[in-house]
Amino acid sequence: MVMETILLVVAIFSGDTFLKFEIRNYSGFASEKDGACEAYIETPHFRKTLHVGKVKNAKIRARCIEASKLGGYNELMLQAYTWREVGAAQPQPVSLIGTIRYTPGVDNRKSADAYLGKGLVIITPDGTHALYASDKVKEADLQKHDGKRVKIKAVFEDHTPAAGAVEQYPTDMEGKPLKRTGYRVFEIELIP
Repeated sequence: MVMETILLVVAIFSGDTFLKFEIRNYSGFASEKDGACEAYIETPHFRKTLHVGKVKNAKIRARCIEASKLGGYNELMLQAYTWREVGAAQPQPVSLIGTIRYTPGVDNRKSADAYLGKGLVIITPDGTHALYASDKVKEADLQKHDGKRVKIKAVFEDHTPAAGAVEQYPTDMEGKPLKRTGYRVFEIELIP
């Protein structure tokens, strides 16, 4: 018996303006504990995976579709009003421990490194992550910890522009904007 591939389709809007679709192979990443795709949309875990970045008045609509019944984008757009509205979860602060690296000169706005936030990063066992200043921790505060091991409290943010956004950005092989993610820092503590 061949199982049908189920796709989880997420549509992101700013107010009533459509921005982008995300299509995930639900059959490929779901486990038995996740249950049926329609039930998964209601879970807090699903809402935590939604990264809408700085989209103003973000509205998220989600739907599960059998791959064999997936029409084109136009058909999906016409059906979007029947989709389930999903409230994005408020981002939760996380603690990261690692070494801060500040690279002067990467602030040239036209460089790919500047776009990706490689000028100010934290290196953790999980990888290298861009850091963003906040009203509580300024960029100069982060820069002065260059080369030091720290513990930060931060919130994950996705700053990837929507495809077709009116700004310049580096693209992948398909012409889509490269992912631009990082952590906005609210607390920083030096680890001796």
